[in-house]
Amino acid sequence: GTVASGFFGHCKHVVDTGESVSFEQPYFHDGLAVYHDIKLAKQGDGVVFSSLDITARKLGELKLREQADTFAGVLATTQSGMSVFKILRDEQGELQDLIFEYVSDKVLTDTNQTRDQLIGKTQRTVNPGVVHSRYWKAFQAITNGEPAHSFEDHYQYDGYD
Repeated sequence: GTVASGFFGHCKHVVDTGESVSFEQPYFHDGLAVYHDIKLAKQGDGVVFSSLDITARKLGELKLREQADTFAGVLATTQSGMSVFKILRDEQGELQDLIFEYVSDKVLTDTNQTRDQLIGKTQRTVNPGVVHSRYWKAFQAITNGEPAHSFEDHYQYDGYD
């Protein structure tokens, strides 16, 4: 009801202080979830109430959060090294560098680095020798729309062997 949901308290605050309020109010009933963006403003001795159905947006946000949690779980438990990069291109659209956005725990173990040492940094800053490796050729191919492919490489740059 209005008391349990806090709605009445918001109305009382508006009447008592004259301050307008805005809040999101979920409503759950019989397995149905509905979300509203509520705005309350004082008018005379009463309250003006407006409500906008934001259910589609909220369900989208919840789905996105669920996907992010799933992705984080995959990164935390995968036995493979996995990195997600943001692509930096030069004026001609060619690969300039890659910014680490996410890395699996296996990457941290294999490189003996922390997330703080990688996330937000560029691949060429962290590993300058990468441009001489098969990895860089693969990164270039993928960023140019070529299909991904598997390969083995013995990375011998930047203190790794």
